[in-house]
Amino acid sequence: MGFNTREMYDNNIFYNNLNKRSDFVTSLEPTIAVNHKLKRVRFSADAEPQFLSYAKNSDINATNYNVNEKIEADINSHLKASVSNSNVKDTVSYLVNDLVNNVGSTGRFGFESNSISPTLTYNSKHGTALTGSYSFDRVSYHLPELSDNEGHNLSASLVQKITNLISALMDITFQSRHFDNGFEAGVLLFDWGARWAPGIRWVHDFKMGLQRIDKTDSRSDSQFYYTYTVSYFLTRLTSLSYTSQLSSSIIATQNNVLRIWQNSIGASQKLSRSDSLNVSVTYVWADVVPIKAKSTILKLDTDIEHALSKYAALKIGYSYENQSSDLSAAYKRDTTYISLNLKY
Repeated sequence: MGFNTREMYDNNIFYNNLNKRSDFVTSLEPTIAVNHKLKRVRFSADAEPQFLSYAKNSDINATNYNVNEKIEADINSHLKASVSNSNVKDTVSYLVNDLVNNVGSTGRFGFESNSISPTLTYNSKHGTALTGSYSFDRVSYHLPELSDNEGHNLSASLVQKITNLISALMDITFQSRHFDNGFEAGVLLFDWGARWAPGIRWVHDFKMGLQRIDKTDSRSDSQFYYTYTVSYFLTRLTSLSYTSQLSSSIIATQNNVLRIWQNSIGASQKLSRSDSLNVSVTYVWADVVPIKAKSTILKLDTDIEHALSKYAALKIGYSYENQSSDLSAAYKRDTTYISLNLKY
């Protein structure tokens, strides 16, 4: 159980310099969680509603939610089965649609996502973990330019512990996606990677693979992708991290593929027993294929958190974003917020 409240000043609520509007945004986010455990069966559920209120633009006030349920069963000492369900309602800026065809538009729209996923996991005494899963999801947009869609995903993964310091992994995934506007796509992903922790200060995670996207118009795109994360603990109080990721996804408006290359550097410093400082810088490069439209985003995030007690924490933060793009409107955005988080 918990409750989070946040007051934020946003100098560009629509991510658009052509019609720049500032506002104070109040967010109320209660959390409700239920857990029940039997001898071999576990059930968990949580609900996180979010109430957004804009001081000067009340027409875009929103009520969102994130509801999750999961049931797990231990079939024997090595085999485990689970089924999870997720329901999400959220609101986003027109920025997503700007990337394709709505240059300069402002506003926010809602979307809903529902998914269900059964999973089977086998863990051997020799450090081998095998996982097979299927998922179905449906996404509905409250904006005519975006097509509602649904997808089927089938995946299998293998993780092998080689030593106490090194683990290797391999995944294969097939995704089939159908859009209500008639567009269909199939995605095949094959990747492999490793985790290496040479001592208590370093942790490396690396995964790379090949992705093939087959679309309605018979065009096929084969893309290389990867994720690399390294964490370094300078001292017990100071840590550094770096993440680099290259990925591809299908745009819901047109028969195009969006490629994203993202790099992020972060630092965390424990200032005292109750205070901590976090800073991160992120650079995002996006490319729409085959029309060769590019966008870049530079983002800075920093916050200071103070633990008031075992059950309460106060956080003050600042974020800066700067986007340039061939298609969408460029923007600069500054946000400053203060939040109170209660856990009980």
